[in-house]
Amino acid sequence: MIFDDEDDGYKSRSQKKRESTAVQKSGATLTALPKAEIETLGLPDSLVAALLDWKKFPGHEAKRRQMQYIGRIMRDMDLDVIEEILEAHLSPKQAEMQQLHQVKTLRDSLVNADGSERERILTTIATQYPSAPMARLRHLAVTAGVERTGKKPPKAYRELFRLLRGMTEDTAEQSGQE
Repeated sequence: MIFDDEDDGYKSRSQKKRESTAVQKSGATLTALPKAEIETLGLPDSLVAALLDWKKFPGHEAKRRQMQYIGRIMRDMDLDVIEEILEAHLSPKQAEMQQLHQVKTLRDSLVNADGSERERILTTIATQYPSAPMARLRHLAVTAGVERTGKKPPKAYRELFRLLRGMTEDTAEQSGQE
């Protein structure tokens, strides 16, 4: 007996398990979202109600059974559409998190650098952000380094982060408008 790949929609047990795991993963991602975001995603009402009910249940077993119910609802839906909705919703947040990580890295490199290395980093910042207040950045970087070595509260360290984040956000807005 030879099996065809195009055999009346036959799915192997492994394929069914992979699909079930993908549905569970998407369901878990949806349950992790805040209530307000779940309501604005444009999902079917039955799925939204099941997701909001999941949040109400206090016990592990109740949440597990509700997750199975969510999976059953999602099996009847097109999983690709749900994945696209999630991707469109989560992409801006991932980009924002990446931008914050870059700002933190830049701040730490400024604070930890000495003399000529700090000036090299500041020169790089000046080329990327022409309107950057270089004197203020230099002062905050030096002060934050002193705060760190003197084990003082990180006032300048935080202010340097806010300044760098503001510069990157302004640049992102300007490039988005053009």
